[in-house]
Amino acid sequence: MLRTRSRADRWWSQGHGTLLDDVAGNWWVMYHAYENGYRTLGRQTLLMSRELYAVPVLIGCILFTLILAYAPEYRHEGSIFCIGLIFAIRAAAIHWSLQVPEWAMMGSRRQ
Repeated sequence: MLRTRSRADRWWSQGHGTLLDDVAGNWWVMYHAYENGYRTLGRQTLLMSRELYAVPVLIGCILFTLILAYAPEYRHEGSIFCIGLIFAIRAAAIHWSLQVPEWAMMGSRRQ
């Protein structure tokens, strides 16, 4: 999920996106948004790469799996905690413009 942080942001009404990969194996997120000051042109298609998009979900799911395996009596509290953790990591990634390091990107090795 993406969001507009201020009126000065270039892209407004950002939302969810679709993960896709190109022929080189690079991962991208395709999403729509209105350009600030050009709303009458309609939503434009944008591509975003190297953004921490799926990583927070992966971390939350792994943690929840561990909670279910080793402390199943805390599954309800664990689910709430993991969902909160996912949103917190995603919010931090948006706020500080965090990206996945190049070494961790699939298909990013230079030949």
